[in-house]
Amino acid sequence: MTKPIKKILQCEFLDCKFTANYKSNLEKHTRIHTGERPFKCDFPDCSYTAVQKSHIKRHVNIHHIEEKLFKCDFPNCKFKVVDKEYLKRHSYIHTDIKTFQCEYCNYSTQVKPHLMDHIRIHTCENPFKCDFENCNFATKQKPGLTIHIRSHTGEKPFSCEYPGCNYKSTTSSQLTVHFRTHTGEKPYKCDFPVCFYRSSTSSGAKDHMRRMH
Repeated sequence: MTKPIKKILQCEFLDCKFTANYKSNLEKHTRIHTGERPFKCDFPDCSYTAVQKSHIKRHVNIHHIEEKLFKCDFPNCKFKVVDKEYLKRHSYIHTDIKTFQCEYCNYSTQVKPHLMDHIRIHTCENPFKCDFENCNFATKQKPGLTIHIRSHTGEKPFSCEYPGCNYKSTTSSQLTVHFRTHTGEKPYKCDFPVCFYRSSTSSGAKDHMRRMH
């Protein structure tokens, strides 16, 4: 049976070549041009707005429900999270118990999803596939697909909160690195004796080691 051909939706803005298979993806992309942020935070005195509803949920989790967070009971651990299941997963790092064992090698882990990701290294399985037209991207992990799709939609959900800065990024790690341009933080240091070089990124420190030592 022949699969139905997906309708290609074209961005109507001048000189923009973006296309999408789904109307929802096109609507998200269009907001890059219009600046529209239709979703609003319902908390009193909060003016935060967002391009997507999921961004509101993340904003609320970070900024408005501190009292509802699940907290780790391990001594001196300040870990807090909104989802109780994530707290359970986190608790494993305080123990040496690794319940989940790979059937192909000696790898073991405390978290079942980590084992599933690992096993795909052996099976070469890439179950998460991009559904954009003419894109063959596939990956072993769902977060990797989420990040990849943003290359099609242009979505940059992570915004710098430093006063006067409009920087946005596709991943939280990119935002973390960017924020160090404001704080001056350089957490990565050269391991070579008597060298005081420091970098804001791990790749910067590695590049320094290759070039200088």
